[in-house]
Amino acid sequence: RNTVAKLVDASPDEIIFTSGTTDSMNRFANMAEQFIKKDDEILISAAAHSSNAVPLIELSKRTGAKFRISSNLMDDINEKTKIVSYAQMNNTFQEDISPIDLYEKVREYGAILINDAAQAIVHQEVTIDDADVIVFSSNKIYGPTGSGCLVIDKKLLDLLKPSTFGGGAVAGFN
Repeated sequence: RNTVAKLVDASPDEIIFTSGTTDSMNRFANMAEQFIKKDDEILISAAAHSSNAVPLIELSKRTGAKFRISSNLMDDINEKTKIVSYAQMNNTFQEDISPIDLYEKVREYGAILINDAAQAIVHQEVTIDDADVIVFSSNKIYGPTGSGCLVIDKKLLDLLKPSTFGGGAVAGFN
């Protein structure tokens, strides 16, 4: 946990181990349901992987929020946007999005930024300082298949209800 935390400039209590990127996205989408309402918008990059998109599509179906695919995230973020999700690096499409600039724009509107760092984690700096949520699989950084990380900034994590219960979650449960 400490090693992963150092990798993404997080604290150990911001690291949640999962079975991979898809599991991380699904867990976060389930936790984020408490924040999303009917007239809200979930915005995702057109270059995002399906493992990033599908959990957010399902979140939009459950809440009635509008799900939008964007070819220009910086221009499409607006006052209705509650979640923005993008891939910091994509092996198929070249997208030149500055994580710092995107995070600043998302913060202006009070939205949550998810960084799908599955490809970037081994090639670029990935930091929780430029996102609210980071997801990735350990096999991308030469770890075992079937494990991954969901990293959630502590300020946001403290507001979220867990998606699974038991174990250590019992100690902090009200």
